[in-house]
Amino acid sequence: MSDAALNDSADARGTSRARFAAVLGIGVFNFVALVLVMIWSELLNDPDTHWHIAVGRWIADHRAFPRVDMFSHTFAGQPWIAKEWLSQLALHLSHAAAGWAGPALLTALAVAASLGLLVGWLAMRLRDTLVVGLVMFVLMLAASSLLARPHIVALPLMLIWVLGVVGAVEARRAPHWLLLPVMTLWANAHAGFTIGFVIAAFMAAEAVRAAGASERRATAASWALFITLAVLASCVGPYGPESFLVTLRLFGGGEALPFIREWQPLELDFMGLLSLALLAALLVGLAFD
Repeated sequence: MSDAALNDSADARGTSRARFAAVLGIGVFNFVALVLVMIWSELLNDPDTHWHIAVGRWIADHRAFPRVDMFSHTFAGQPWIAKEWLSQLALHLSHAAAGWAGPALLTALAVAASLGLLVGWLAMRLRDTLVVGLVMFVLMLAASSLLARPHIVALPLMLIWVLGVVGAVEARRAPHWLLLPVMTLWANAHAGFTIGFVIAAFMAAEAVRAAGASERRATAASWALFITLAVLASCVGPYGPESFLVTLRLFGGGEALPFIREWQPLELDFMGLLSLALLAALLVGLAFD
């Protein structure tokens, strides 16, 4: 068979796989959205949802962004910013439009879109069995956190960022500049955006390692420029760099940190051990893929 025929065959397989990945991703989106809508009241099982909606309502009513705490008794008047204002505003607007079904639907769509995108991306790269295993692992870890809160509203942005920087390493190029506005939105939607820089730094290190000796300096420079621009992009918003700095202060010396369960590492209880076992099995599968 000629080289042209081989190339045509490879292109056909690639197109077929892309179509399959797109159909699979859309199917997962529809299925997950339907399931979550059917159990929509479970997505509201967190009292913080009320608080986030109240903050979003205040922003909408006053057309301003709070800088002091006005929602608690003991810290009233203390310096404070609504670092997740974009998600809080979205939760308020969905609640104003459809009652409690609104935030639940917003949450269901965010989760479904994230899983659909993840499945479609993975299906282009891995065997179907590994895709199923990875998605089940993600669902098991995330099940208790599928709630109408800012971290779920921002979930699609986080996934786009991660897939973007990983894809850049695969393509042996710097990440696309369109990821910069994604970082801006993420930084205004949830405080967890700072983990995006950690992930980008690891991907940059991998890109430099995989580059040829003559290309490493240019590769390092392009990734350093991208990460620098991403940090600047995260400061675009009503609070400027404050949203970035508040995370450093929180994890640097907050005395309440050890008592907030959701910020603690994975525990070695039954679910923790089961998660580690599944992760080990998936890593073995990936190693032999």
